[in-house]
Amino acid sequence: MNTHFTAWLVDDRSCLDQDNCDVTVLADDITTVIDYDGNGFEVEKPEYSSTGAPVFYGITGVDARDGNVDDAIREAEQMLDAAGWVVTGTWEAVGTSYVVEVELADETWGLDQVAAHIGASSTGSARKTLSRWGVQAVSREPGRGGQSLYSKTEIVYARATRPGQGTRTDLKDAG
Repeated sequence: MNTHFTAWLVDDRSCLDQDNCDVTVLADDITTVIDYDGNGFEVEKPEYSSTGAPVFYGITGVDARDGNVDDAIREAEQMLDAAGWVVTGTWEAVGTSYVVEVELADETWGLDQVAAHIGASSTGSARKTLSRWGVQAVSREPGRGGQSLYSKTEIVYARATRPGQGTRTDLKDAG
């Protein structure tokens, strides 16, 4: 599971519930679409759609009516940086917003830290749980017998969105 995030900077006053530009980070659903390259060959490309609850939200000090978009972007980047986000792309205008790819400046956890976080009784149980959630190791500790290291961000996100959370309305009788 590689979670993809997009930051949205809204600078259109008609889309805001206050006067200043705001920035929101949302997790993206990733689908694959077929496109054609310059030679007419089919190529698979990822397509992202931002969904779900915000994982970060902040209001800039830049007025959405007569503020400078560059100032809003600069301030949004400072807010994201202070919250542990790293801007990995370039800002693009889309409709009433500007968007950019972001990711968390991530730390890694060993299985003992994962087990403690998810409440698993052992590192073996934690490994099985991570496998069920689709979380894969991002690296290994150096040296012989080094343990696998996992992305804290992916673990926290997978735990928060795991199956079985919330009401199972899909199982209720429609009648």
